[in-house]
Amino acid sequence: MLIKVENVSYSYGSQKALNNVSFRVREAEKVVILGVNGSGKSTLLKILNGLLFPDSGDYYFDENKITKRFLSNKENNLAFRKSNCLLFQDPTTMIFNPTVFDEIAFGLKQFSNNGVNFKVERWAEKLGIKKYLNEPPFKLSGGEKQKVCLAAILSLEPKVLLLDEPTANLDPKTTGWLVDFLSELNSTTIVATNNISLAIELGERGIVLSEQRSVIFDGKLEELLEDKETLMKANLIHTHKHRNHSRNHYHIHYWD
Repeated sequence: MLIKVENVSYSYGSQKALNNVSFRVREAEKVVILGVNGSGKSTLLKILNGLLFPDSGDYYFDENKITKRFLSNKENNLAFRKSNCLLFQDPTTMIFNPTVFDEIAFGLKQFSNNGVNFKVERWAEKLGIKKYLNEPPFKLSGGEKQKVCLAAILSLEPKVLLLDEPTANLDPKTTGWLVDFLSELNSTTIVATNNISLAIELGERGIVLSEQRSVIFDGKLEELLEDKETLMKANLIHTHKHRNHSRNHYHIHYWD
């Protein structure tokens, strides 16, 4: 089993962010974590990426228990960071190098100087940003910045790709491109989103976090989309009243 999350809880001071969360992920699975804003999705991804550590419970990656002590070992840390990469919702927070080339090359150089130029050009071409290699990444559009960050991550060939609301700031065309691109990746992907309409395009399995920050569903996304009770419990859909002349009627609305 590639990932094991066992009874994990986490709080920011007195504010509970995750409540006794458990699940497992096999290699090559494509998982979508669903929940409204504040349900703990981003916190969970940060724990999976070793940026935060559980207050209670355990997290295992590739049979290793991920703790501060484990990652304080340089060799362990490098191996984990190469295998487990997180794409933040806002790509601007991840960009700090003077050119697109330097941005993509930065992570590669932490592990080896061999073949850096080849890998940078390969992934830049794959993501359609090769023409920007000598440009400052700060001047690119939101979608292009997203591609730069993806290229930087994927050049490391990670086992797991974590994505936090990856389509939140993208236009429809770029969103379509990203969905198609992710579907072709061989990496295990775990995507956090509140977009029900896109979930089925982003993965095969859904894990739903409730507003109480606990798991209330873990199974096939096709089954989840038919489970209106669970979706309403998680506040991912809602009934909405419309007035039509002298009559009132109700619809189920999906948040997207």
